[in-house]
Amino acid sequence: MNKCYLLFIIILSFISFSCDNKIENDLLEPNNLQITLIDNNQIKIIWEDQSSKEEKFLIDRKKGEFDWYDNYAEVEANILSFSDNINTDSDTLYSYRIRAFDGKNYSDYSQTITWFSDLTTPIFTGIKQFDQDSIKITWRDNSIGEFSFYLGKKHSNGDWDEEYKILPSNSYEFIDFNPFLYDTTYYKISAACDLTISDNSVGYIILLLPSPSNLSGFVISDCIQLNWTDNSKNETGFVIERKISDANYSVIASVPENSVTYYDEEIEKHEVYHYRVYAYLDDFNSIPSNEVTLVDNRGGIIVPDEINTIQSAIDIANEGDTIYVKSGNYKENIHFNGTNVSLLSTDGYLSTIIDGDNKGSVITFESGESSSSIIDGFTLINGNSTYGGGIYCKDANPTLINLKIENNNASVGGGIYSDYWRGIIRNVIITSNNASEKGGGACLTNESRPKFISTIIYNNTSRTAEGIYCNWSKPTFENVTVYNNSIYLQSSNTGWVNSILPSIEKDGSSQNVRYSNLSGFSTSVGNIDVDPLFIDPSNGDFHLQHNSPCKNAGNPDPIYNDTDGTRNDMGAYGGPYGNW
Repeated sequence: MNKCYLLFIIILSFISFSCDNKIENDLLEPNNLQITLIDNNQIKIIWEDQSSKEEKFLIDRKKGEFDWYDNYAEVEANILSFSDNINTDSDTLYSYRIRAFDGKNYSDYSQTITWFSDLTTPIFTGIKQFDQDSIKITWRDNSIGEFSFYLGKKHSNGDWDEEYKILPSNSYEFIDFNPFLYDTTYYKISAACDLTISDNSVGYIILLLPSPSNLSGFVISDCIQLNWTDNSKNETGFVIERKISDANYSVIASVPENSVTYYDEEIEKHEVYHYRVYAYLDDFNSIPSNEVTLVDNRGGIIVPDEINTIQSAIDIANEGDTIYVKSGNYKENIHFNGTNVSLLSTDGYLSTIIDGDNKGSVITFESGESSSSIIDGFTLINGNSTYGGGIYCKDANPTLINLKIENNNASVGGGIYSDYWRGIIRNVIITSNNASEKGGGACLTNESRPKFISTIIYNNTSRTAEGIYCNWSKPTFENVTVYNNSIYLQSSNTGWVNSILPSIEKDGSSQNVRYSNLSGFSTSVGNIDVDPLFIDPSNGDFHLQHNSPCKNAGNPDPIYNDTDGTRNDMGAYGGPYGNW
């Protein structure tokens, strides 16, 4: 019994000695690492020591996407900091980890600490609705060597979920499920290395009920058939809106969920009908679909099916007739000759081209034509004249809609020349025209008072006033974008609203500019002077980016509201006629 007891005491003592020896020799990793900038291209790391037996600290460094450089540096046991010379203004990350060493044993590694310069912050490049209940988030990876990205998220005024998703290094997109329609969802993105993170970028989106798309239609018998693609889920139904010629849109019908077709039987000969469709879910409406324009051409003149040329059709037309022009390239110089007719393309300006063949103005109005003389849906090119290469208008008031006036030449008024014109110009692009003297885009003279609506004027050339030259005239401009072109006023009075334009040169002239983005004129009511953030102006895309300061910055009067009912966006794609 005594021997057993003695053996037990010996074993217990051995175990106690082993445990004490293990604890005594155990090395704990450094903790609470911090990194700071102490000078240009020099950083300092400090840490706390949790052990008492180490002889030194060993420091590893990782540069960008290279492997760890083990034992990059070392400091003695009583030193709790380390300075390193690096490029502190680089997109390359520098990461550090530290362990204690007692001459024989190593501690575990500390947590990683990383230097992030200001250049390394990831930047959102898009937060876009991907589907009814999903969002595609994209960003630019500005760092080299991050371990991951932290994506934060919150709804409306809720709290941030700072680490909503942890995404792999070198990633640049993520699709997020989000069932909350018409609720603001915020995201922020930062690069991360262990517990060190970069500064973040913040963006937001409001999910909308997806719009129907691919709206199309055609005339059959005595009605018009509309077809569209249903992009929404569980919608209550669809609403069909219609407008006749230049009237306002009004609701003509609603159809149940999952519908993709509608027949409009209330139509009349020679009339021009515009349609759009939107989905609705309870009290929520989607943005309207694309607009489609259809003509009940029963009894109209059709070019080239019935008459070979546009001019021949105008020559035989009666007052008030409609001439429908199918897609094609028509080498003609058109004179309306005082006949008030509607000249309409059936397929739009992209595929219906009138080519002046450098033999004069492409279109001429000079015989008292009224506003019921309409030209709608054409590209006008290769006009060449002393006045008005694209359009020459004198003592007439035609209506110009859905045109592209491009690559025309004149001495005065490369795109348009007007002398006492009181008409409307809407949804028109005026670009790449040239005037050897003045008014590359347009020259307005002699009490001309046209109204420009949702029009783009850019990249025209001239010795004086590449964009617009006004002399003794009073034009008005609503939701007009002028880019890379100058404006010159001589003894003229102009009015601008909801527009984006450069500075205006004037000689004995005045202008009334309100709720516009105008260089050097930001002190008037509602005006700003900022980068409008166009999507791709170098390629002619003047839509606004989602974070443009010109969005919802136009005149707050509801008469100027965008087609989705929100406050006017400045520029050619805002306002009642901005959906083109």
